[in-house]
Parts: sequence; structure tokens; C-alpha cells
Amino acid sequence: MFFGTAILYLLFDIYINISVDKYALNIDRWSAMEAGIRSILSGEYPYSAIDHMQGRTSNLPTLIFLGIPFYLMGDVGYLQVFCAAIYFLFIYILFDDYRKRFFALLLFVLSVSINYEQYVKSDIISNFIIVSIYSVVVQRKRDKGLSLGLLITAFLSTQLLLTRLVALMPLNVVHFKWFVQLKLKRKIFFLIISCMLIVLNLYFVLKNVPSLERFKEHNPFMLQNSQLPFALSILCIGLSIYSSFVVKNLNAMLKYTTLCLLLTAALAMGAKFYTHGIYNAFFNSRTDLTYWNMAMPFLIFYWTFKIKN
Repeated sequence: MFFGTAILYLLFDIYINISVDKYALNIDRWSAMEAGIRSILSGEYPYSAIDHMQGRTSNLPTLIFLGIPFYLMGDVGYLQVFCAAIYFLFIYILFDDYRKRFFALLLFVLSVSINYEQYVKSDIISNFIIVSIYSVVVQRKRDKGLSLGLLITAFLSTQLLLTRLVALMPLNVVHFKWFVQLKLKRKIFFLIISCMLIVLNLYFVLKNVPSLERFKEHNPFMLQNSQLPFALSILCIGLSIYSSFVVKNLNAMLKYTTLCLLLTAALAMGAKFYTHGIYNAFFNSRTDLTYWNMAMPFLIFYWTFKIKN
């Protein structure tokens, strides 16, 4: 039943990707990713590329690189199919009880918000599926007194940070206290690896920027930071840091990560309400409801762990 349902959903997801006219969609995440990838493969600056709605990509390097294989397959929407398949497989591995496995699967396949993400080929849910799986693996190992190793942790956490800046929230929850407790030499090693990776990733996406002025006008950091005022961003980062010190186990990590991401989405929406008014925020696309979906992969894990057999 589990694998049958999962396979049927993935086949339906593939059908949706093939049958839906993506150019008719009033959302440009797929198009912005394609425009960025096309520019990189053509040796151009990706953050000046225009998508089908006259927007520009705000994707950081890792997310662009993740999309390249699926772009070469003909549609970046297949990234969502791939990540859903990885999530289903991880559910099967994570939960020993068959009923919990099926419960988690149903939460995913029956979620209106997740299915909307799949329909419009949005990469937010895929992005946070990957982040959630990483967070769970790290916390489970930590609960057993184990770790991924310093080099692997530095590599994976840095690459995940370079998908979206908001990925800093779950990464803080799972890593900040751990990092503070490292010995000085290990902290320095971690920071050196992270800085090298950041420089290397940014080089690949920024090397073709024609001028400093172009970079100032069109860069991913400006677009991503526009969603939340700086003071509120600091508040959310502070909460994620605080959460790291109170998390004691996997359930607590899932709970606090979910709360941090939901608060970030709520504050971003509230800021848009304040700036543009509720009507304009909702009906003139001044706010993006899909940011709430960042918490969904964590929330599904959390609910499934909490239910009674």
C-alpha cells in the first residue's frame, strides 16, 4: 500500500509536469530557475536573466546547480518529482511502524499546499524537503552520540545555506549550539571550509557579472532580503539560535524548527500587510503564501512522531 500509493502519486506528478502549460502559470519560480540555469550554461550572468513574467531569479548557487540535471531533462519541474520520491523513501526508512509511514505519506499527498507547489513547479517545497532530511539525519545521529564528521557537516550545511538564506533558520536550530561547543581549532577548520565553499560557489554564478553596478542592481541577496525587514530577520535568527540551546532531541528539533519557519512566514506576510494593505497583499501578489510551505516537511515529520499507535 505504501509503495503503491507513493508510485501512483509520483506518476501523477510526472503527468502534471508534462500536461500543464507552464507559461500559463501566474508564478515564475520555475521560469526564474530556468532563466538562471540557461544563463550559466551560456556563460552569462544569471541574475540579469529575465523569466517569462519579466522577473529575475533569486536562487542561490546550490539551488541553481540542483536544477541543472532536470533542466537538461527538459523541465525543472522534475526536481519536485525527484525530491518527493526522496522524501517518501526517507519516510519509509525513518519510521519503523507501517501505520506511521502511511500516515506521513498521506499527509504529504493530500496536502493542498504541497500539491499546489507541485502543480506550479515551485522549488520551495523541494528545497526544504532536502533541508528537513538533513536536519533529521544530523539530530538522530546526535541523539545517539554520533555525528556526520566535521568536514561533511561543513560541506553539507554550507551548501544548504546556499539554497535560500532562510535555510539559516533550520541550520541554526540543529547546529548553532553544536558549533559553539566545538574546540577553537575545529571551529576555525569549519569556518575555513565554509568560506572556501561560499567563495567557490559564488565565483561560478558571479564570474560573468559585467560590472559592479550590474551586481548592485541585480543580485540574489537583494531579492531574498526584500521579503522581510532587517529587524524582523534579526528577530527570527535570534529565535533560531535560542532554539538550538533548548533542543534536546529529534522531536524538539522538529517542533522548534517548524515554529521558526512559521514565524518567519507570518512576519513576512504581516510586513506586506502593513506596507501594501491586506487587499493588495492578497489580490495584487504583494505577498507570497507559498512561504508557509517551508515548514511542511518538518511539520509532517513532527506530527507523525507525535501520533499514538
